[in-house]
Amino acid sequence: MLVVISAAVSEKGALIADDGTMIPQHTMEDFLYLFNVSGNGGFYTYSLATHFAWEMEGDMSEHVAKQICFQSIFGTFKQDLSILSEITNQGTWNTKEDMESCFKKMTTCGKSSKFYPIALKFYSELCSANMTGLLSSSYFR
Repeated sequence: MLVVISAAVSEKGALIADDGTMIPQHTMEDFLYLFNVSGNGGFYTYSLATHFAWEMEGDMSEHVAKQICFQSIFGTFKQDLSILSEITNQGTWNTKEDMESCFKKMTTCGKSSKFYPIALKFYSELCSANMTGLLSSSYFR
């Protein structure tokens, strides 16, 4: 389970992120105008979300929770991890094998990890067919 923790609103109507970043009302209007889940809008949306504390249930470290969140959102589990080190503010990445204990079973163990999502330094448009592996298989009858 993944949730954004909290936010406050200033007297002038600006959103105050958990890390103290002020997000002015006009920025929220820009956000709604640009909102989409790919390209510039996706980058902008995710960049705003990185200013808020998130929480993920499970027995895992903050370091692992950040990576699971990022890879779940962007579908980068098939990527070369060294590329992710270059385009994000996360220097080291765990392999799926390193994190497999987090996926053994669904649980409500009562433990959770609070974290700020991994920030992107660079982005580009998604080439969906290639990224999802649809080009790596053939489906002939």
